[in-house]
Amino acid sequence: FKVRNFFAAYPMTFKFDEVSVKPKYTFNKNLAFGMTDPDVKALQDILKYEGLMATNIESTSYYGSITRASVVAFQTKYGIDPLGMVGPQTRAKLNELYSG
Repeated sequence: FKVRNFFAAYPMTFKFDEVSVKPKYTFNKNLAFGMTDPDVKALQDILKYEGLMATNIESTSYYGSITRASVVAFQTKYGIDPLGMVGPQTRAKLNELYSG
Protein backbone atom coordinates (compact mmCIF):
# COMPACT_ATOMS: atom_id res chain seq x y z
CA PHE A 1 0.00 0.00 0.00
CA LYS A 2 2.72 2.51 0.93
CA VAL A 3 4.78 1.66 -2.14
CA ARG A 4 1.81 2.16 -4.44
CA ASN A 5 0.95 5.49 -2.83
CA PHE A 6 4.56 6.61 -3.04
CA PHE A 7 4.56 6.19 -6.79
CA ALA A 8 1.03 7.53 -7.23
CA ALA A 9 1.75 10.71 -5.28
CA TYR A 10 4.28 12.32 -7.59
CA PRO A 11 4.34 16.12 -7.39
CA MET A 12 2.57 18.00 -10.16
CA THR A 13 2.90 21.73 -10.65
CA PHE A 14 0.26 23.71 -12.49
CA LYS A 15 0.88 27.18 -13.89
CA PHE A 16 -1.87 29.75 -14.16
CA ASP A 17 -0.05 32.35 -16.23
CA GLU A 18 -2.01 35.08 -17.93
CA VAL A 19 -2.92 34.35 -21.55
CA SER A 20 -2.68 37.60 -23.46
CA VAL A 21 -4.66 36.87 -26.64
CA LYS A 22 -8.42 36.70 -26.10
CA PRO A 23 -9.82 33.60 -27.84
CA LYS A 24 -12.83 33.94 -30.12
CA TYR A 25 -15.22 31.06 -30.66
CA THR A 26 -18.95 30.43 -31.01
CA PHE A 27 -20.35 27.36 -29.26
CA ASN A 28 -23.34 25.66 -30.86
CA LYS A 29 -23.70 22.45 -28.85
CA ASN A 30 -23.59 21.15 -25.30
CA LEU A 31 -20.31 19.70 -24.03
CA ALA A 32 -19.98 17.09 -21.29
CA PHE A 33 -17.47 14.87 -19.50
CA GLY A 34 -15.98 12.15 -21.69
CA MET A 35 -16.54 13.93 -25.01
CA THR A 36 -13.88 14.35 -27.66
CA ASP A 37 -14.67 17.33 -29.86
CA PRO A 38 -12.88 20.37 -31.39
CA ASP A 39 -15.24 22.59 -29.36
CA VAL A 40 -13.62 21.22 -26.19
CA LYS A 41 -10.21 22.49 -27.30
CA ALA A 42 -11.68 25.96 -27.81
CA LEU A 43 -13.34 25.73 -24.39
CA GLN A 44 -10.01 24.82 -22.78
CA ASP A 45 -8.32 27.80 -24.44
CA ILE A 46 -11.04 30.08 -23.05
CA LEU A 47 -10.71 28.58 -19.58
CA LYS A 48 -6.97 29.23 -19.71
CA TYR A 49 -7.64 32.84 -20.74
CA GLU A 50 -10.04 33.16 -17.79
CA GLY A 51 -7.29 31.88 -15.47
CA LEU A 52 -9.38 28.88 -14.47
CA MET A 53 -7.30 26.18 -16.13
CA ALA A 54 -3.57 25.60 -15.88
CA THR A 55 -1.63 27.04 -18.80
CA ASN A 56 1.08 24.38 -18.76
CA ILE A 57 -1.43 21.67 -19.65
CA GLU A 58 -1.89 21.19 -23.38
CA SER A 59 -5.34 21.96 -24.78
CA THR A 60 -6.75 18.77 -26.23
CA SER A 61 -10.15 17.93 -27.56
CA TYR A 62 -10.94 15.64 -24.61
CA TYR A 63 -13.34 16.77 -21.86
CA GLY A 64 -11.80 15.17 -18.77
CA SER A 65 -11.74 15.86 -15.06
CA ILE A 66 -9.46 18.92 -15.28
CA THR A 67 -11.77 20.51 -17.87
CA ARG A 68 -14.83 19.67 -15.77
CA ALA A 69 -13.30 21.29 -12.67
CA SER A 70 -12.42 24.38 -14.70
CA VAL A 71 -15.97 24.58 -16.10
CA VAL A 72 -17.35 24.39 -12.54
CA ALA A 73 -15.07 27.32 -11.61
CA PHE A 74 -16.30 29.27 -14.67
CA GLN A 75 -19.93 28.57 -13.80
CA THR A 76 -19.39 29.63 -10.19
CA LYS A 77 -17.62 32.82 -11.30
CA TYR A 78 -20.57 33.85 -13.51
CA GLY A 79 -23.41 32.73 -11.23
CA ILE A 80 -24.42 29.69 -13.26
CA ASP A 81 -25.50 26.47 -11.56
CA PRO A 82 -22.15 24.57 -11.33
CA LEU A 83 -23.03 21.30 -13.05
CA GLY A 84 -19.64 20.77 -14.69
CA MET A 85 -21.05 20.50 -18.20
CA VAL A 86 -21.53 23.16 -20.85
CA GLY A 87 -25.28 23.40 -21.24
CA PRO A 88 -27.49 26.19 -22.61
CA GLN A 89 -26.75 28.74 -19.84
CA THR A 90 -22.99 28.21 -19.87
CA ARG A 91 -22.93 28.17 -23.67
CA ALA A 92 -24.87 31.46 -23.77
CA LYS A 93 -22.38 33.09 -21.36
CA LEU A 94 -19.41 31.77 -23.32
CA ASN A 95 -20.89 33.11 -26.57
CA GLU A 96 -21.66 36.46 -24.93
CA LEU A 97 -18.05 36.84 -23.84
CA TYR A 98 -16.13 35.12 -26.64
CA SER A 99 -18.22 34.88 -29.79
CA GLY A 100 -16.08 35.96 -32.71
